[in-house]
Amino acid sequence: MIPSFLPLATCAAALATLATFTTTEAEAATRYGVACIHNKTQHTINFDIRLGKDGSWRSYRLQPGWNRSFSHQYDKQNENQSPPIYIRFDSDLRGKTFWTEYKLERRAASGETCGEGKPYNFRYERDNQNFIDLKASS
Repeated sequence: MIPSFLPLATCAAALATLATFTTTEAEAATRYGVACIHNKTQHTINFDIRLGKDGSWRSYRLQPGWNRSFSHQYDKQNENQSPPIYIRFDSDLRGKTFWTEYKLERRAASGETCGEGKPYNFRYERDNQNFIDLKASS
């Protein structure tokens, strides 16, 4: 048995301080704002992304079952502000055109991966698989 030389209150205070330090140290600093788009359909989806209101549109293609992250590196640690992401896509799979546009949010993250970003899913509309939509998931 190891003898105890510190009063119980002192030990409890030391453990509480250690627990606080450990928890703070374990929380990673955020360096990116990340959004991730998943294709949960059986169709390849073409879409355009624009960063900020005045950015130019850039085209992307997402195969069924694939995902793609869009990240913004912060100027300083824990800044947690990113320019908005705008997405537009043709939501009509019948060969006609029906443009849908959304403004996406990002999630503050320590890295740039889809696992860290705010997830969005391309899915078929509930009652009609001729149309798709993009919805945020939890």
